[in-house]
Amino acid sequence: MKKGIIAPVIILLGLLLLIGLGIGSYYYFKSQQIKPSTPVVQQNPSNTASQNLQVPVKQSTSDKNTTAYINIYMIDVNNMRGSTDVIGCGDSVVAASTSSIVTNDVEANIKMALNDLFSITDSEFGKGGMYDSLYQSKLAVASVTVTDGVAVVKITGQKLLGGECDDLRFVAQIERTVTQFPEVKSSQILVNDGPLNTSLK
Repeated sequence: MKKGIIAPVIILLGLLLLIGLGIGSYYYFKSQQIKPSTPVVQQNPSNTASQNLQVPVKQSTSDKNTTAYINIYMIDVNNMRGSTDVIGCGDSVVAASTSSIVTNDVEANIKMALNDLFSITDSEFGKGGMYDSLYQSKLAVASVTVTDGVAVVKITGQKLLGGECDDLRFVAQIERTVTQFPEVKSSQILVNDGPLNTSLK
């Protein structure tokens, strides 16, 4: 082959090679392009955990048995609390809760309530300064019967009071303590076989 022909052939082959490499590279890189992928949403670990937790359901208080405590009744001298349960001398009668629990036996409940009332030996009761007119008396429950809503209570012991107003307070405290229970519609209270004065005015 003549030297004048060799040079153009080499150049042509070089160009063809470059073109081939260019085309090959184009299709290679095109095939390697990364297609957009669907983004992966990572769950918040705390959210996942909260889905697995069982939230406790708060029970209604109406579904639970409520413990009821026996009351005793004290005197608010001069009705400083503005109660509507006013007795003679302008005083009022105030309920005070005890630690004794109400049972299904109304007669036992009355006896417990009176025993709690009779056990107090101080004239001033509680932080509110309520007055107990029975504090000097030495009383005990002899018997309690409840028939057809009528409570018959017999009390024995020594009755010591401080004057006319204490007489009314004495009656009110005992009567309210006996009749606090819904099973009791009325009461007959005897102290040493004598009727308890039920006049509160």
